[in-house]
Amino acid sequence: MSLPATHMMSYLQYAYVDAVVARAGATCTPYAKDYGLDARISQIKVLPDGSHITSGIGFDCQLKATTGLVEKDNHFIFRLGIRNYNILAEFRKTLGILIVFKMPKQPADWLSQSDDMLCLRECCYWTQIPNKPIEGKLKRSKVPVKVPYGQIFDANAVTQLLSYANGGVGASLGD
Repeated sequence: MSLPATHMMSYLQYAYVDAVVARAGATCTPYAKDYGLDARISQIKVLPDGSHITSGIGFDCQLKATTGLVEKDNHFIFRLGIRNYNILAEFRKTLGILIVFKMPKQPADWLSQSDDMLCLRECCYWTQIPNKPIEGKLKRSKVPVKVPYGQIFDANAVTQLLSYANGGVGASLGD
């Protein structure tokens, strides 16, 4: 395998997120430059003539993939870089979330396929970083972030997040 493992993890995570977002009837557009966010997930609107456009409603996300997590009863801990944490903590003009792809330890287990199935293992989860940036110089370079197992990044979560981004009635964000 000549592709670095971290690059393969990133490609597989984008494939996972793209598939889930498409299933929710929305779009996922990766950002071309790295300014701390990886992609924008946008709602699609149908015009009276039947054509489709992005509605302007959406949320930004940072994507991370990992095989090494500290697992707890109902959540895991992901160690996020302070810069990345602060970008999500200060991002308040629109919704910004962290999506973590929890992957098996062995690269051979990440993807399997047959003539009737393509399977990515294990699962993406999402969380919103509290609106409390970390200030001052710290000795550590990463912040532990609690990611609840109940917040699976699936089509229902995309719909819920888009509704929340639009100020939807009854929309709330996870735990």
